[in-house]
Amino acid sequence: MFAMKDRENSPLWDKLLKGRSAHIIVTMDTPRWYNRFIYRHAGHRVMKTNILKFCGVSPVRVTEISPIKGSTEAFRLKWLDKMMEMGMKQGGRK
Repeated sequence: MFAMKDRENSPLWDKLLKGRSAHIIVTMDTPRWYNRFIYRHAGHRVMKTNILKFCGVSPVRVTEISPIKGSTEAFRLKWLDKMMEMGMKQGGRK
């Protein structure tokens, strides 16, 4: 196991990814306002809390790109450039 380990004779577990952070990039067709007010960011919360923080990953940031369906090529290229730039900065390369 690389993310978590059960403790013997205990309902608790060891979080093996402590000290790590994550940045989730989410693409979706749902409008942002709908995802926020109707779904209450359910998918984001599951990924952050039930998966990453469960294993000790913190902080967890989320970047939401929406809507993709019906978007222009210019919109998608702009986001691809932003994500490339973000990856270079967070990866330690400039």
